[in-house]
Amino acid sequence: MNAFPFISVVMPVRNEARFIADTIRQLLNQDYPKDCFEILVADGMSDDGTRDIVARIAEGDECVRLLDNPKMRSSSGRNVGFRAGRGDYFVVVDGHCHIPDDQFLRNIAECFETSGADCLGRP
Repeated sequence: MNAFPFISVVMPVRNEARFIADTIRQLLNQDYPKDCFEILVADGMSDDGTRDIVARIAEGDECVRLLDNPKMRSSSGRNVGFRAGRGDYFVVVDGHCHIPDDQFLRNIAECFETSGADCLGRP
């Protein structure tokens, strides 16, 4: 991989206050250039403090953006994020995911680069 492609991480969430900060931190701690990815949290009008948590994180890190998802569904949240994103590649991460290491974004970029695929999915 010669250059780093830009990756948009889309997180459609609703009421994920218990987990969202950890998941975002795991993404922010990736071994990937900070200017080559963004985290777009499409919030489905949470009422448990999720929005406040994401807003505080976004204040301290320009990689994170809080977007409104007034339709509340995960599918509409993905669409909100896809429309707002500027990535060469897009990945969807749920608000309560555990990302076990700091190579997640590198691995995604490498898979696209080496396979030539237009789309990757989980089994």
